[in-house]
Amino acid sequence: MPNMVQVGDGGIDGVGRLLTKPANVDSDLAIAQVKGGMWKAGDFRDFTGRIPILPAATGTYITLHPVTSRAAHAEAARLGVLRMDGAAQTYPRAQLWSIVDCFENRPPRLPPLANPYTGQAMQQELLQLFQAHTGGEVVAWV
Repeated sequence: MPNMVQVGDGGIDGVGRLLTKPANVDSDLAIAQVKGGMWKAGDFRDFTGRIPILPAATGTYITLHPVTSRAAHAEAARLGVLRMDGAAQTYPRAQLWSIVDCFENRPPRLPPLANPYTGQAMQQELLQLFQAHTGGEVVAWV
C-alpha cells in the first residue's frame, strides 16, 4: 500500500502488514523504500536504522540496479532474521531488492502479507501480479 503521508515519512514509500506477527519481533509492519536513481550507502543505513525504531518487522529497499556492495549486504544482515511461529523458514529483516531481480524472476523474501482491505492472506495475489508483469513462471514463492 502506498505511503500517503509523503512529507516527514523518513523516505518510506510503502507500508504493509504481515499476516502474523513474527515470534522474535514485536511488530507486523512491513516497509519499503524505492530509489529510482543510484542508491547511496547513507540512505540505506538511514533506512535500516528506521526498521527497529518504527518498529517494523521487515524492510525492503528497492533499487533500479542491483546493489553489489558487501558493506550494504552486511548492513542488511546486521538486523538478523524474522522467525515465524511454527515455521522453519526465516526471512530477512532488511533486504536489498532490485528491478533486475524482478525481471529475473526473483521476488523479495517476505513472510505472508495481509491484504490491507480484508486482512486475509495476500501472497497468492502478489504472485499472480508478479507473474503477469514479468511473463515469468515463479517456481517457488517464499
